[in-house]
Amino acid sequence: GGEWTKEHLMPQVLTMISNTHYLYRMTVLLAISLLASVVPSDVLVNSMLPVIVGAGKDKVPNVKFNVAKMLQRIAPLLERPVVDRTVRPCLSELCD
Repeated sequence: GGEWTKEHLMPQVLTMISNTHYLYRMTVLLAISLLASVVPSDVLVNSMLPVIVGAGKDKVPNVKFNVAKMLQRIAPLLERPVVDRTVRPCLSELCD
């Protein structure tokens, strides 16, 4: 379940976000969106969300667009203060 995902799968997935090829980064975003509903909340907030927000600064427009889509998908899984503190500023930056 969620604990196995946290310990075994997430570290491998998250390391691919720094790959130079944008399709790897897009795949990481897709994996995060699919795993977000099965991992514990602390993993989502402390491990996954920073990766998504960081990808919002990517130079590839498709990656940025997918960041916005991922934030939309995971926002309902997050507590309101986290959305206000992290998700909204990232979306605002993406709009600029």
